[in-house]
Amino acid sequence: MFKVLVSLALSLFLVLFYFDSKNVDLPVFQMTNSPNVISKGHYGHTLILEVSYTHAGFEDWLKTLSPPYPLLLLDADWIARSDSTAKLIKEKQFPTGLYGSVGADYVESDLLSKQLAIYENAFERLPLWFTTADYVFDDALRETLFAKEINALSPSATFSFSKQNTPLADGELIAIPLHRNQHIQFDLLTQFKNSNPFISIEENLFGYTISTKRFP
Repeated sequence: MFKVLVSLALSLFLVLFYFDSKNVDLPVFQMTNSPNVISKGHYGHTLILEVSYTHAGFEDWLKTLSPPYPLLLLDADWIARSDSTAKLIKEKQFPTGLYGSVGADYVESDLLSKQLAIYENAFERLPLWFTTADYVFDDALRETLFAKEINALSPSATFSFSKQNTPLADGELIAIPLHRNQHIQFDLLTQFKNSNPFISIEENLFGYTISTKRFP
């Protein structure tokens, strides 16, 4: 009986040690077992924001979001010049990834390493997700991402304000471009988000929800 009590006490100690009162970020990587590009899920719809420019009202809009949060793919140059917004994103534990340049820019180039360094400096880890600006990945780029345990991502649809009422197909990964030349209406984005049952990209791909508890 004494040994059983000791084992239970040790187990409880380990639980308390590893699961503190903070939210636990459970990374999921390598959705495929070979270098490939993820372009669709299976179980619902996921929002992906491609961020390279801070439009007026963007930070305030981020503060209004509630789970499940969209996946934020952040441009490295944007991260470097947007300290306060990047800090907010980190504090609120939004899921993030890296938004890259066009695919041709990575051919025989160290550009990816430089962009990853900027991301890692801001978020203290490598991204789990990466996309190029034109969704083009050559073999070398796919293999490099796979080796670094980063998922290559190519959204299956792009959000359009003129077509926001179009029915969504199951598994769609819907990109929302937030670039300098885009006209953004955050009230319509909120309306679009609230009118559709969006889920996290992990749930879309695998059909389950990642959740955490507080201990004790």
